[in-house]
Amino acid sequence: MNLSSHVLVKDNHRAVDGVYAAVRAARKKWGPKAFVEAEVETETETREALKAGADALLFDNQSPRGLARLLRLTVGTKVLTEASGGITLHNVRSYAATGVDRISVGALTHSAMPVDFSLELVGSAKGKA
Repeated sequence: MNLSSHVLVKDNHRAVDGVYAAVRAARKKWGPKAFVEAEVETETETREALKAGADALLFDNQSPRGLARLLRLTVGTKVLTEASGGITLHNVRSYAATGVDRISVGALTHSAMPVDFSLELVGSAKGKA
């Protein structure tokens, strides 16, 4: 797999004609073997993505309770589920408890604290044996 084998339908794609049309367009463009993931935020979008044949659903900016409610719509399907948006190391356990398949914790990168360090090389000086 590489980046060209995965399609992510984001909110700006959904805004044009909705989730269903965006997922179907991605499938038509990239073929039946492409892995299509759709970002969804509502029950309607979740149902549309499932109906269109998305391989994965990215539930964005949900509370654990809201995520659990949307996950119920995926019961009995083979769709992969992922939660993202507002998830930190402090609240990740409550998201994991919903049964979601994957969790994205953006705080690992965008909220990482800087580290002050120096790098000093030890060894012989240039030109000396």
